[in-house]
Amino acid sequence: MNVEIRRLHPGDDALVMQVADEVFDEPVRPDRLSPPISPRQAT
Repeated sequence: MNVEIRRLHPGDDALVMQVADEVFDEPVRPDRLSPPISPRQAT
């Protein structure tokens, strides 16, 4: 089994959509991906 750990960046949502079904507790919803992998605002 190959394991890859990667920090997600904007535009990486396609990677999450390719993950095996057993990885997440719930199905991946594209509309919920944007906020966590969007650029952080500088304060």
